[in-house]
Amino acid sequence: MSVVRINETQPLSGAITDLPDNIYGNYNSPLYQLIQGGLRNQPTTDPNPILFLQKYSSANRNQNSSEWEQGGLYSQLTKVTGNAYGAAITGNARATGGSGDSIGIHARCSRVTPGGRGYALWGYFSGQVQSSEASHAAELNANVTYDPGYGSNHQLVRVCMADRSADTNRFGSALTVGRNTKGGDNNGFHTGLRFEAGSIVRNTGNDGEAIRVDAPISSSGSIGGLRFARAHTSHGGVFKYAFKTDEAVFADNEVGRLGVTQRLSWYSNGARRVSLVGGNTTLSITGGALNIANPVSDTGLQIAGTKVLGQRKGGWGGVSGTTSRAQFNTSNVTTSQLAERVKALIEDLTGHGLIGA
Repeated sequence: MSVVRINETQPLSGAITDLPDNIYGNYNSPLYQLIQGGLRNQPTTDPNPILFLQKYSSANRNQNSSEWEQGGLYSQLTKVTGNAYGAAITGNARATGGSGDSIGIHARCSRVTPGGRGYALWGYFSGQVQSSEASHAAELNANVTYDPGYGSNHQLVRVCMADRSADTNRFGSALTVGRNTKGGDNNGFHTGLRFEAGSIVRNTGNDGEAIRVDAPISSSGSIGGLRFARAHTSHGGVFKYAFKTDEAVFADNEVGRLGVTQRLSWYSNGARRVSLVGGNTTLSITGGALNIANPVSDTGLQIAGTKVLGQRKGGWGGVSGTTSRAQFNTSNVTTSQLAERVKALIEDLTGHGLIGA
């Protein structure tokens, strides 16, 4: 048996002890009306809503006019003075038993016509605030009563495909920071995604990350981690840099961390050209050559801070005659034998590129 109490004629007075606490921890009587379905000890089994609003509309609205939008419900709170919180609409879902999801506010949008756009939720902030005050189109806050642990299912915001029955249901992107609609090409955000100090903390036994990308489920396909690209070939803008770390401090000055045999590769026309591969104790270049361009003060290659190889020394002329790399005895070597070996040495050093004409 379900019990419905409705008071539509006069303000309610006195404490209501049958209702649970509200989101602020207590419950006071509403100012005018209370519509309640069921009691705490006699909950209703009827899934139908307490209040249903339906509007069929064919209205037109001029651009920037003062007419109403085609809405079904409009709630407005005008704050004149005081420091109490102000919310035009508050949704509070509490689960004290049973199973299934609990949603404070559930919004959907369905379109069957090609004109216009559809939003399940849409909002913006307007008005003037002081530079030290916050102004957000939306703010999300989460609270859990225990440490959820590394890689747990506790998320403040989760975006996922509700229908994964076919590849054709895939969306282009899960989250897009859109460009401006007014004000020219330079009217946008200064930072697309920012993690403030203290927002990401170290978890017990694991490092915390500002961004984490998991590998795909299937081993038959692969995905990229980060991608920088032009949105369209007609856009003339360029990136100033892809990564910037000169303002940060790193533990042990370690900016990046790669696994052994993992490589950094350079591509051209879709083909891999040169790769830098790290081993346990070696660093290898595959598919190309090492070129020290514009060396500082002819420093060249160094080992432990000591120069071992510099730029080529030129001015060497050609050598004709016989070449020999055979052994010889310095006590009885002849001039011709010595010249043969000097010629071989010149040819070898020239071949290695250390000396030349």
